[in-house]
Amino acid sequence: MKLEDLPQGERAELEALGWEMADHLERSDLDPSTAVPEPPLAKLRRLRYQRTYAEKEAAEAVGRARAEGLSWERIGGAYGITGETARKRYQARAA
Repeated sequence: MKLEDLPQGERAELEALGWEMADHLERSDLDPSTAVPEPPLAKLRRLRYQRTYAEKEAAEAVGRARAEGLSWERIGGAYGITGETARKRYQARAA
């Protein structure tokens, strides 16, 4: 996924996160002995973005797996959930 493909709101959030992370790195001086902990709100925003992106990737992979004829049980097993959970979570997006 390219940055320009993201909705404007997501791009702005990602840009803000980038500035926060750059500030964090500058303050930590990249020396582990003087590292400054990641600000909690920046960490939460980063984790939210990572979770959203990972969920999009999972939905795409499920769609491809279903297109290849794989069962919900096999898909769920590969993802560490039950087939029923996989079906409920991804069926509408995998159609």
